[in-house]
Amino acid sequence: MMDVPAATPTSQFVAKLAVKLPDFWTDDPDLWFLHAESAFRNSQVTQSQTKFDHVIQKLPQNIMVSVRGLIMNATSSSTPYEDLKAKLVSSYTLTRWQRINKLIHHPALGDRRPTALMDAMLALLPDDEVPGSLFLGLFLERLPVEMRDHLVASEFKNPSEMALHADKLWDARRTQSSDPLLAAAATSPSRARTRERGSTSPSRRAQTPGPSAAGECYFHKRFGSAANNCRPPCNFPGNARAGGNRKN
Repeated sequence: MMDVPAATPTSQFVAKLAVKLPDFWTDDPDLWFLHAESAFRNSQVTQSQTKFDHVIQKLPQNIMVSVRGLIMNATSSSTPYEDLKAKLVSSYTLTRWQRINKLIHHPALGDRRPTALMDAMLALLPDDEVPGSLFLGLFLERLPVEMRDHLVASEFKNPSEMALHADKLWDARRTQSSDPLLAAAATSPSRARTRERGSTSPSRRAQTPGPSAAGECYFHKRFGSAANNCRPPCNFPGNARAGGNRKN
């Protein structure tokens, strides 16, 4: 009589299907494994081989190749998940100096909020380092100049407080740039009047009627014999008198 395999408990089958992991994070393997192990706990996955099977499904090809030996020999190990985790963490966790280098060359603010920039930079700071003045200086260098100048004039108790204040400046800056009325209000009225006078005065002077250097008035100089008006003194040929009446 053929042996019939024992039925898999429904709860265990559902739990295995419920585990959903993101693709492996090469930038932060420690954090990725914390995420994975939380998912395993929620799904009540406890077997090392089962965890191993879920993890290798989220590894890209180049990483699979780098741990090929562990994958090929997983069935002969009693702790395949723990072995794979140790290998990946040791291979992809940034060293102290790699983290400092990434911190020094961290990109500028861009479209992020200042708090998001601060969080990203704090994540790169070595665990035994305190975010002091040098760290805050690196953070400030990645902000727009007008925000930076405002922040350096204030005192903050910690990096979080500085970042939150920078968020307020960032929000006000974006609101002003997207609202034409606020942008216009930010312009000094006296400077606006100065620009207006500078741009209109030459035009008004050029349009003011008056005698020309050749002895002809504005109207005859511009319209010649077709002019209907004349302003003395005017020596245009055909004028009956300096009063500007034309000869018939």
